[in-house]
Amino acid sequence: MSPGRKRVGADRRRLLGGLAGFAATAYVRPAAAADYDVAVIGAGLAGLTAARRLRELGRSVVVLEARDRIGGRAVTDRAALNTPIDLGAGWLHSADENPFVPVLQAMGTTLVEDPLETYISIEGREVDTADYRRFDQIVEDAYAAIGDATEGGADQPVGRVLKSSDRLTALAQRLLGPVSAGVELGALSAADLSAQIATGVEFLVPDGLGRAVASFGSGVTVRLSSPVSRIDRRGRTLALTTPNGVISAGRAIVTVPPAVLNAGRIVFDPPLPPAHQAALGGFGAGLVDKIFLRFERDMFGLAPLTALRAVTRTGQMLDGVVNLFAEPVAVMFAGGDLAWDLERQGREAAIAWALDGLVDLFGGELRRAYQRGVATAWGADPWASGAYPIVRPGRAPAREALAQPVDDRLFFAGDAVVPGWAGQLPAAYLSGMAQAEAAARA
Repeated sequence: MSPGRKRVGADRRRLLGGLAGFAATAYVRPAAAADYDVAVIGAGLAGLTAARRLRELGRSVVVLEARDRIGGRAVTDRAALNTPIDLGAGWLHSADENPFVPVLQAMGTTLVEDPLETYISIEGREVDTADYRRFDQIVEDAYAAIGDATEGGADQPVGRVLKSSDRLTALAQRLLGPVSAGVELGALSAADLSAQIATGVEFLVPDGLGRAVASFGSGVTVRLSSPVSRIDRRGRTLALTTPNGVISAGRAIVTVPPAVLNAGRIVFDPPLPPAHQAALGGFGAGLVDKIFLRFERDMFGLAPLTALRAVTRTGQMLDGVVNLFAEPVAVMFAGGDLAWDLERQGREAAIAWALDGLVDLFGGELRRAYQRGVATAWGADPWASGAYPIVRPGRAPAREALAQPVDDRLFFAGDAVVPGWAGQLPAAYLSGMAQAEAAARA
């Protein structure tokens, strides 16, 4: 959702561990007749990928989606500001290694490289060249320190590893936690962060990444507004309870976020095995919301897609991008504790927070040129319960543990279960593909 993840000391080739090598075997229908060979729960990228792959393998599949649309946390709004805006996933991180990039290219999707231009302001003034260089060095040093702290598999909160001595340092370190993961540094696992693949090459989709995901899934038949409230695996086939009745399937792939499972929105009967319950207990919800503001003209005098990092005169820290694709639109990121607080206050409060901060930086004329805004609220969305599936310090193995099958009948996929791409579309794509093949061969 947010730009700028850096490489840390991780094995770049570690993706799915034991999941990555699955291959389909000869089709065997379940012993007892079922409505479908496989039920896929959730029509985000993981669910859409799984359904496409299962269909390629000749399996009958039903996709059950709680929302009235597909795409999950990848969704493009084209109407609100008269230009495409990605309310959820917006950046293709590490695009030179990102496995979903070739898929989009094969679809004919237009991709552009983020120029990675940055404007940094402290207390109303742009910093000098030396501070631009120091900002970059602070980020590099932070990742190096985290990598050193996780040698030998050790883990601790990132907040214990990093120390902030001034506002520029605090601003730079925010990129690691609230802006990129949706949690404060004290709640961020150093080991989990160090596992991330990040090359610094960033792509965007001018017409909307969410729209591209929806196009990817356009050939998949999905039952919308069909939340699954219960999965009963006591019989020879699985029984999935929906508002429209019970559906039976030989296998099920669950792609909903861990936060939704932890909220008890799907009941498992019998309960999940202790190892899976422990894995789910290791997850928390990271929250990053986006506030989009449209102005009547360019109010910033900055190049398109310039990243803004600022501390206002009142001490407010701002992160965002201005002049989205040369449109007079800014998107500001509210992450971590700030995001939860703004959601409690309401969307208008979030818009006011972003606008006030930009006015402090660029002057009162900006307020007069403001036209309208849009604010997301992923924490309040019952089918998301946050933006990122973070793992708590000391619980980094939870990702791979959750990905293990239950009785070779129940499988978990999504952006939570791939350590190297955690919280990103590649995790959803890779796990959806792998778990579809696992369900097909089970």
